[in-house]
Amino acid sequence: MPLNLAHKSAYPVFYGAVPVGWAGTWAFRDDNDYRDVYRLTLTQATTFATVFTLKRVIGRPRPYMTVPGVSSRARSYGRDKENGRYVSMPSGHASLSVAMATSWSLSHPHWYVIAPTAIWSGGVTLSRLYLGVHYPSDVLFGALLGAGIATSIHLLRDVITPSFVKPDDAAPIGATGPMMPLLRMSF
Repeated sequence: MPLNLAHKSAYPVFYGAVPVGWAGTWAFRDDNDYRDVYRLTLTQATTFATVFTLKRVIGRPRPYMTVPGVSSRARSYGRDKENGRYVSMPSGHASLSVAMATSWSLSHPHWYVIAPTAIWSGGVTLSRLYLGVHYPSDVLFGALLGAGIATSIHLLRDVITPSFVKPDDAAPIGATGPMMPLLRMSF
């Protein structure tokens, strides 16, 4: 089922997008412009920290723990109500997937970026309901939180972006900058 695939893709993307983004930007750009991947990194870190904090403050149990007849389709979720890892509000998957999709889409506003990231983040978000690990309000709040964080970081980009991730306009054409110039690919 597509929602199972979306669920299984979440952690590889959560853990891999930022390193792949930095490596790809370094390898395939000649202008030392890392602003988009910096915003993605900042969006992911801010979203994770916010979700982690809110889950501990709110402490809402997952639906399969409290609602009779609801069971989790995900084998990785235990039934131990005392375990603090199993808190529901907000959905971290919804928050992170929407935040990352929004960040990359705002940095690269092209249909071929927006459509796949929106479909992927929508699938990850809906998979949380399908698996029985979140209430609809958890994923809605998580999605709004992720989109809000990514949009805020994008709107504040001129204020929060350090100079070392901006393109070096003073460098001569073809210069590769200080980052391992022998390994940089030119296309």
